[in-house]
Formats: sequence, C-alpha cells, structure tokens
Amino acid sequence: MSFCIGLKLIVLLSVKVEKASYDDFYLEVAPMKSQPSSTSLEGKVFVVEGGDLSQVDDELRVTCTIALEIQQAIRNEIGLSASCGVAKSKLLARLASPINKPNALTVVPHCVALSFLHSHPITKIPKLQAKLGREVCRLLDIRTVGELSKVPKANIHKNFGNSTSSAFLIELGQGKIYEEVKEKVTPKTLIS
Repeated sequence: MSFCIGLKLIVLLSVKVEKASYDDFYLEVAPMKSQPSSTSLEGKVFVVEGGDLSQVDDELRVTCTIALEIQQAIRNEIGLSASCGVAKSKLLARLASPINKPNALTVVPHCVALSFLHSHPITKIPKLQAKLGREVCRLLDIRTVGELSKVPKANIHKNFGNSTSSAFLIELGQGKIYEEVKEKVTPKTLIS
C-alpha cells in the first residue's frame, strides 16, 4: 500500500513513466520546465566529473527538485533509499544514477554530456552489457564509447552489416542518444 502511495507521487510529478525493471523507472518531466525552481541544490546533488552546479540549466534544476521530492517520498513511504540520475536523455540518466549510491542524485549538465558518455565502457551501456557488447569490443578493438566514436563507419558496417546494431553503434559514438521515455506502465496501473 505504501509503495503505491510513493508511485502515485511519481505519477503526479511526471508526464511519462517507463518501468525499466522491478526497481528502475524512467520519468519524463521536461514539459514542466517553465516552472522556475527556487530550491537550492547546493549540497543536495552531485554533478558528474567535469561539470559543476553552475552549468545545470533551469530545466535540469526543476527536474532535480522533482527527483529530490520523489526520493523523499520513497524514503517516507517505504523506508528505502533511491538513487537518481538526472540528464536530458535516458541513457545519461541511467549511467549517472549509480555513481554516488546510495540515496544520491547525480546530474549530467548538457555541456559535459558527451565527455561523460565517452568515458563509459561499452559493456556498461544498456543493450551492450552482454554478448553483443563483448563482441563489439573484440571486433572493433575498443573498450569505451569514446574509442567507439573514433571508429570509421565503414569499419562498423564491415563488422555488423547494415543492421540496427550498426546504426545504434554509430549513433552512440556520435552521442545521438536521445531516446524518448516510453510509457510501459500506465498511471492507472500504478494507482490501482
């Protein structure tokens, strides 16, 4: 019952909710960006390496404020901590979320997003965490997304053909990672 109350708050504060696993959710709150945040984030959020709080734009500040409210609601309602990643893409938010566990909020300012992405091992990227990721590393002789960004497209196509895998790898290397939140759990399901 308490878990549903926490999820009701998530639904109220977000426009789209995508359940990624039993305890991972993506929330899209971007349409709320016009609401200025008066909450100070100093001492409440971590910023990924290479960035600082002054680089966090208003949209991300509002999203951080909402994420802090959700963390507090989860702690109050079910007594558990929740780590959050805040960024302008699902992938960046997912990569940021575990950095300062437990119960931390880590934000990725847009100006450091590409360098943050490039610093990650290929096998930490969702869709590349298993056999495909190991195969990508082996065939292209790379370890990180930054190294992938330097691989010629022809080499990727030579190893993976004109497949969706090739397209995904090329876009990942270029930092074109702005996948939409897809509602996999409807608010009606969460509230009932």
